[in-house]
Amino acid sequence: MEKEGRFKLNYNILVIAILIIHFILAYSSAWNLSVPVDFAQNMGAGYKYFKEGWVSPTSTTSQGHIFGIAPIILGLGPFSDEVGFTKLKAGNGKGLLALYGALDRNELNQEFYSGIEGVDDSNLKKILRLSYFIESLLSVITAWIIYLWAKEAFGKNSGLFAMSFYAFSPFMTSITHSLHSDNSVRLFTVLTFYLFWKFIMNPSKKMLIFASISMGAMLSAKVSTAYYPAIIMALLLFAFYARDEFKSGISQFFKTKNQKPMRNLILIFIVIFAVTLLTVNSLYLFKGVFTKLSDYSEGEPRFQSAIFKTLQGSFTGDLPLPVSPYYLLGVDYGKAWTEGSQGTYLYYMGNIYTGDAPKSYYPVSLITKATLPVLALFLLLHIFLILSFMSSDMIWSKMNISLIYLLFAAYSIFLFTAITTKLVSGPRHLSMIFPLIFISISWLANLKNMKLKLLFYSLLALHIITYLFAYPFFIPYFNQFVGNDGYLYFRESEISYHEEYYRAIEYKNKNPSVALFPNCFVENGIVSMSPNDLNFQRAGCYGWLKNFEPTDYIAGSWPVYKVEGKWVQNEGGQANFIPSPSMKLRKSGINPVLQWIADS
Repeated sequence: MEKEGRFKLNYNILVIAILIIHFILAYSSAWNLSVPVDFAQNMGAGYKYFKEGWVSPTSTTSQGHIFGIAPIILGLGPFSDEVGFTKLKAGNGKGLLALYGALDRNELNQEFYSGIEGVDDSNLKKILRLSYFIESLLSVITAWIIYLWAKEAFGKNSGLFAMSFYAFSPFMTSITHSLHSDNSVRLFTVLTFYLFWKFIMNPSKKMLIFASISMGAMLSAKVSTAYYPAIIMALLLFAFYARDEFKSGISQFFKTKNQKPMRNLILIFIVIFAVTLLTVNSLYLFKGVFTKLSDYSEGEPRFQSAIFKTLQGSFTGDLPLPVSPYYLLGVDYGKAWTEGSQGTYLYYMGNIYTGDAPKSYYPVSLITKATLPVLALFLLLHIFLILSFMSSDMIWSKMNISLIYLLFAAYSIFLFTAITTKLVSGPRHLSMIFPLIFISISWLANLKNMKLKLLFYSLLALHIITYLFAYPFFIPYFNQFVGNDGYLYFRESEISYHEEYYRAIEYKNKNPSVALFPNCFVENGIVSMSPNDLNFQRAGCYGWLKNFEPTDYIAGSWPVYKVEGKWVQNEGGQANFIPSPSMKLRKSGINPVLQWIADS
């Protein structure tokens, strides 16, 4: 007994140590990151939510909850008033570079210098660092839930390994740096699917209520989760037919003389709907509940998506719906965005796309943001799962049902995301899938074959080593398919959602000769710019530089070029850059495997 107790203590210490290490690395790597693009509106919405009970009609409450806390804790006033964010945001962060004198002084950038007079970013740094602390803490809680789920599904070792895959995932850590709602929605998504899994394995009224409350929080966290309840319902229906213990368990909920299993399941769906709806309405402060759909847009903003305009004009427009109109307006805003009312320009695989994104965008993003060990183990899992189904009569065992649950959820979220998000805003929308993958591959920790076990441990070790080498530049992380050449494939949030400007300032301080965002016709000197400007916003100015090999990278994402040459105007009046022999032409290109996937 003493030996067992000591092992349990050591095991718990190991789990706690991993959680602490994850927090330290996630938080420290975000210490000097600048303001992400959407942070101001999220901060303002959150501040007004807590101070005035105001709910944004176009922004979900999670964004307000999380980021509105920071200035209140610090005793600061409204974000835009005390920090002067609007000026610093100018040019997608170039105002911050101008504030520190790091932005190259030329005609293109002069406006950013004239707009930052009197700005003090000391409060901004305090708010950012507290927000990163909160985000890192939420990530630790998510890791803990992943540990519990894998442990209960597949055993103690699986719990430890699943948590390790999450804690040392560059992509998962990078989400804590972007200061969107993705970190909180991932937490509530994992919690919701975990609690419903527990309900399937051991039905109880208490677990049903907890799971439904969590689902309400998940829906309120981000409108893109609006279709997740359909996945949950499908999984409950599957469990109803595949797991006798679940069917018999829910029969005890509603004791009547004539037991009708399907009726019990329908009643459970009603309970889930009612509790979830109550949770959503409470997070929206019950504002406007039972308002007629036709009255939702008497003022501004109005419904923008085709589906909500149609519903508003039909007979449903006169029905008072038991849900806050602010939630529906948020869903409408997201739907309108995917319909193209907001417009988008996507730089992907070396090309610029307008309108809908290529169908290969999300598969390529998933492949490149996962580490190679995770991809290898995910493939190995499918091989063993197929062999297990072919050779075993225990198809509906607890372990296999758990795997089916996890994989079905992961694939469903992926497909719905790819189908509904026609206008892509970045691979961070896939962040909810990765925890499900990590828990799934932790099943392989139960392999009996020593060679396969050694392979599993080796790939886990390689995964952790990859993470440590990626530190602290997790946002622009791509696996070996892409490496440092991410600027050839993607732009903006795929590489750096304008969070790297403080690090660009640090690089400039160490290398005073470098010109950040130089003039278009630079002939000599060391220059660098963000991937967004290189590929999109100033592609007409800087695009020619991609023909040459970078000499360095700022924060692992901004290519640095040593320019030596001369601009010559041809007879047609077009200017061409003639490089000196010392400038090396770029050798790398788009990975042929990824190009094949994109073309397919």
